Amino acid sequence: MDKRLLTIFKAPGEDDRIEARLRHSEFATHRHDSYTLALTLSGVQGFNYRGEQRHSLPGQAVILHPDEPHDGKTVADAGFSYRAIAVDPFEMQLCLGGVDLPFISSGLSEHPALVHTLRQVLNDLSQPLHGFERQDAIQSLCHGLFLASGKKAVAEQLDMRAVRLAREYMLDNWQSQITLEALEQESDCDRYKLTRDFKRLLGTSPYRFLQLRRLDKARALMQSGSSLADTAACCGYADQSHFTRQFRHYVGMTPGQWLKAKMPQ
Repeated sequence: MDKRLLTIFKAPGEDDRIEARLRHSEFATHRHDSYTLALTLSGVQGFNYRGEQRHSLPGQAVILHPDEPHDGKTVADAGFSYRAIAVDPFEMQLCLGGVDLPFISSGLSEHPALVHTLRQVLNDLSQPLHGFERQDAIQSLCHGLFLASGKKAVAEQLDMRAVRLAREYMLDNWQSQITLEALEQESDCDRYKLTRDFKRLLGTSPYRFLQLRRLDKARALMQSGSSLADTAACCGYADQSHFTRQFRHYVGMTPGQWLKAKMPQ
């Protein structure tokens, strides 16, 4: 058992996604100029926020608004652990399009959409979040925060033409490492508005749409006899382990389990 009072693990190449464990330790009162969105994993996470003592239990989300003083302390001898992401409010505004930041005065939430999104964003700290994937994560967190806060986003006119062009480009180039810059150029639309409109018009984000099209191709290749390594390379994944993680994330089972269920015995 780790006897250290505080241990912090960071996702490689990142400073803003972490896992922390505290035992007989505490953070003094401090503040950030970023959002801190955390998911309590074990124990009881105690903290003072907006003049009141709060307690977060496993499965609850902690939402610390920018510039709000807070601390952090253990409540029981076993301590507590959590995973968290810090998000620059300016990065959120690029996704939101210039509206008031969603605010949750209690600093706690059990809203299913927000908790689910946090689980997805913080589930795998072994790999960094890159441009396309990170924007999708921030966009999803913004949506979850709005739902949890009860605040409605301001409606804006949708650009169906841009969404159609981005969709067609991804269908034609699913094997390539598609970038946000490429989608902007093909759709002639700012990436943040494109992502908002894509989600509202087609029900999913450009990033998830692309991942699901790649997995459609991957399933077809596996059923035709392609190895997992060859399938991963053909469908644009960094390696077989990356392919397996993404497959399980979206399909709910590993490629091997899926193939065994699909192929005749």
